Amino acid sequence: MSLQDDIRAAAENVSEANEISLVSHIDADGITSEAILAIALTRLGIPIKQIFVRQMEPATMEAIPNDDSLKIFTDLGAGQQALFE
Repeated sequence: MSLQDDIRAAAENVSEANEISLVSHIDADGITSEAILAIALTRLGIPIKQIFVRQMEPATMEAIPNDDSLKIFTDLGAGQQALFE
């Protein structure tokens, strides 16, 4: 799969979502990236939930809604993939 195919698939998942939970780092670049996504998704008419955390760790996972919303993480989790399994 090419990068273009991956982007197309991600855009399709986002456009089909009934609701999206945006989970982001509570620092300047995390807040900024979350705000850009929030504006774009709101313009598309997709309801969002905004969650800000200090870092990804097991205790933080409790703040993430256990629902059917699509989860998008910004500025988080580069070294914490095991938490998402």
